[in-house]
Amino acid sequence: RLSPIIPFGINNYLCGCTGMKVSEFVIGTWLGVLPGTTAYCNMGSMGKQVLAQGTTTLQKIVMGLGLVAALLVIKLLSDLATKALKDAGIGDAEETNDNKKEK
Repeated sequence: RLSPIIPFGINNYLCGCTGMKVSEFVIGTWLGVLPGTTAYCNMGSMGKQVLAQGTTTLQKIVMGLGLVAALLVIKLLSDLATKALKDAGIGDAEETNDNKKEK
């Protein structure tokens, strides 16, 4: 669900072709969509407030810290997912070929 490479619809189809249980699919989809939906709603709310009322310096600082925190979480999740895929023997084609040459 967090893959920027595979479109959402294709991911749905591919998950349907596996032996994945519907309950796992629904829970995984919900958990995968929740962070992005929350971020979009939060950004929309902040944008509306900025247009309507303006912002104070403190609000700008908090928004900046929130943006930095969000980017750090994205990087952390990306690193964790990459490590999990590597541990499972799934990786980039170049890495896979390099690993085969070393063996």
